[in-house]
Amino acid sequence: MKKLNGLVSHETWASLIGMIYLGLIVNLLLVVSSLPLVVLLVTTDPLYSWPLLAIAVGLVALVAISEVPTARLRDVLRAGLYLSLRRWYLTAASLAALAAQVAVFATAPALGLGLTASAALFFAWTNSRFTLRPVLDLDEKAAAQA
Repeated sequence: MKKLNGLVSHETWASLIGMIYLGLIVNLLLVVSSLPLVVLLVTTDPLYSWPLLAIAVGLVALVAISEVPTARLRDVLRAGLYLSLRRWYLTAASLAALAAQVAVFATAPALGLGLTASAALFFAWTNSRFTLRPVLDLDEKAAAQA
């Protein structure tokens, strides 16, 4: 152990432990904030209770609402339906990541909620945000802020 301590500095260990701690805390806060959804996932079978076209439009619509909170629900759902089908490859990747997360959750709930939930949701959010690019004009907002 002394040999290992000599090769790795204290700052490196502190950074590594801090990064692990940050990931665990983010996942804990995610579980606490989405507890009703977790209870629903535990008590029902999502494969039979939610149609696939709904878990895709809903995903894109939730991201759209978070980006533009003043948007009308009808416009958000219309854009979500159109863009999730137009950019089906991004929607499929997001749904595959969420399906993998559900599979991990079904086999090992502590691992699914404790380690992989935030990464899967972040991946789905970034794909959905990129799907909404034609509607949100994200490049113009970034240029205006710079």
